[in-house]
Amino acid sequence: MPYSKSLDLGSDTERTNSQGTTSTTTPVAGSTVLSYIANPWKPGLNRAPSDFDLRHVIAADGVYELTFGKGKSFAGGSGTWLDAIIGGWQLSGLTRWTSGFPFSAIDSRGFTQNFLFESNMVQTGPISSGVFKIGGVPYAFPNPSAVVAGVQITPDVPATLTPMRFAYAGEAGSRNNFRGPGYFGIDMGLAKSWKVRDRMDLKFAWEVFNLTNAVRFDTNTNTSLDNGSDDGSFGLYRLTLSVERVQQFSLRLGF
Repeated sequence: MPYSKSLDLGSDTERTNSQGTTSTTTPVAGSTVLSYIANPWKPGLNRAPSDFDLRHVIAADGVYELTFGKGKSFAGGSGTWLDAIIGGWQLSGLTRWTSGFPFSAIDSRGFTQNFLFESNMVQTGPISSGVFKIGGVPYAFPNPSAVVAGVQITPDVPATLTPMRFAYAGEAGSRNNFRGPGYFGIDMGLAKSWKVRDRMDLKFAWEVFNLTNAVRFDTNTNTSLDNGSDDGSFGLYRLTLSVERVQQFSLRLGF
């Protein structure tokens, strides 16, 4: 499906545990899955894209027989031995493009909602998100310190409350208002078969997965993305959802 949308009040079960973290992941220091109902008297404040909302997905695949060898456009008059080498090759491919998963930023210093949870922060101005290299390291924001600069209250620097602020008592904050990186990947294969006997054939294949060596960083705030406002690594991606380019060769005898 090229376009979809999933909305909910929380993507985890409320019975998971008292701190809002999932039962299937192990939290890293300072991170929390914020899918609990922040204000049980106003659960609608939590309505937002689901943690697993993948807005756009486009996939395409195809198989193409190369026009070389006997009876084809190139070297159509090939003899048996030449055709056995250059004829009958097939090129196949699978391409996938998606948009990114959503995530939130949290106030990791206190419980400004007056509930026993760290609060989603409230976005008050435009903020870009995705993947940005800072000193060769991937971050979710082009300038992480600027995102939380307005809430870093010190005795001599008052808070500006922009582009993020703490949630006030009774608020749920901005849930899943940011998007992580999308993904574009290509898998390709080159294959050829030879007839050995009436009921026997030999097939060679060369397959390449993630041909472009594309990277997709993980927005899971339990295991990868640091989304705590006062953490020194705010916005840092630690893990990827993708694997590096892999190639494999095979020779199969069928009978």
